[in-house]
Amino acid sequence: MTRSLQDIGMRYSPLWAGLICTVLYLFFPTNNSTSDAYGYAMGAEIGPHHLLFDLLTQWLRTTWHLTPLQILAGMKGINAIAGGIAIICAGNILKKMEIPFVFWNSMLCGVSFGMMRFATENEAYILPLAFALAATYSYVQYLIQDNGIHIILTWICIAVAILFHQSYIFWALGIFISMVLQKKHFSRLLIPVIAAIGVILFYTFFAQKQQQQLAHWVVQDAQEGLVDLSPGIENFKFTAINVVRSFIQIHGNIPILLQGSFYLWILAAISVVFLIISVGILVTRTKLNNYSINKHFLHLFIWIFLLHLGFAWFSVGNAEFMVMLPTILVFIIDIVFSVKRMALVFLTLGMALWNLSASTIPLSTKDLNNRSTEVQKVQGLGDAIFISHHRVELENYIAVHESSGTIKNPSFPLLLKSPADAENEDDLSQFIALQQLAGKGIYSDCIHYPEIQNRKNMLGGNKNDAFFQQYNTNVVDSFPTLAGWVYISRLEGKKNP
Repeated sequence: MTRSLQDIGMRYSPLWAGLICTVLYLFFPTNNSTSDAYGYAMGAEIGPHHLLFDLLTQWLRTTWHLTPLQILAGMKGINAIAGGIAIICAGNILKKMEIPFVFWNSMLCGVSFGMMRFATENEAYILPLAFALAATYSYVQYLIQDNGIHIILTWICIAVAILFHQSYIFWALGIFISMVLQKKHFSRLLIPVIAAIGVILFYTFFAQKQQQQLAHWVVQDAQEGLVDLSPGIENFKFTAINVVRSFIQIHGNIPILLQGSFYLWILAAISVVFLIISVGILVTRTKLNNYSINKHFLHLFIWIFLLHLGFAWFSVGNAEFMVMLPTILVFIIDIVFSVKRMALVFLTLGMALWNLSASTIPLSTKDLNNRSTEVQKVQGLGDAIFISHHRVELENYIAVHESSGTIKNPSFPLLLKSPADAENEDDLSQFIALQQLAGKGIYSDCIHYPEIQNRKNMLGGNKNDAFFQQYNTNVVDSFPTLAGWVYISRLEGKKNP
């Protein structure tokens, strides 16, 4: 390769990385969407936690008259493109800091599991990251050139990021702390203040539309228990697990996703070899950098990393609040250490192949829970009561497909939460007794459900089997999933004490 071609490659390496990642995200959208993803596709009510994301999905529904299924697919595409833009911004930040091997470092950010997971789903975590990285790119330019226009662009982008997801207030705080530590142009500290006022005014407008007080409306998700904020020993355990999982997928469903796919096993095996090689090179050939010239950047990224990690810890290690951590950690490591190119190549390829084979590809091509069959089975119960192992997911799936016209004659039993998800098991037991006295049929799929080890089970254990031991039950139907057979049982009454 000639020197001119090498220069072109270096110049456009963030663009190439962003394009490759975008193609990966677009090519493998998940076929196993979350309950939240289905809820957003229905045009969920406007909430403060991810205000602009809610407005975007509603705009697609009301202006473009898209069906929920079309919104679901469209938002996956938008997130895929936003993910690619985020990688381009990350690569340009690395170039501004004169970090070597920009392409491979950018790709490392793009193939991290957190990025791949949410860039292929209708969730609210990639768009704010793209704006936060755009803000950071402008701020890095400001630190280098000391141009006021860059700081204005920084706070415009970070304000948009916060409006897409509230958690990015911690990114904003990290940039603000960095500005204060610069000890110059204190008058420019008015710019983040103006940005904060703009965000508050935006919230105020929508709080009034919802006829709520601003202070209550902004924190309503936490007050209503939609965000888990209960510090304890679990915070440390799940934070440690999900920091690792932000880079590579670790989950109880991996053997299930790999089963029956020889080529996926091969890719997974190759990825393990690559990862072992990369670790060997990293351990033996990584050296410390003289990072004094980049100390301002280092302080910036350490603050952003610690603030977001702290919030994720406070949220019981919520993986959704860690999607930005791999990218920021890559920035920090690149400043502090000199990493060999071959280590980056093997690490990037190893992570990419593992995350693709152990999660992204099978989740895009397989139906983990056999939802369509489940809907048919539940629909066939008629005028009854069904205690569902995953009521919210099932309800949202039904609502999306019903509104999109793919479910005909939508008549379903009353769906109830499982004992593990119910607020009060005694209330559930009393409700069952009253409905049985009224002659209602009570059914459930919770008994001997094929559990997959995950965060929810580790936190709550299997409360369902224990609850239903008090009842005589009769299996009336069943259907297969990748994890095993699901049995629908009729509750015949309580066992004699």
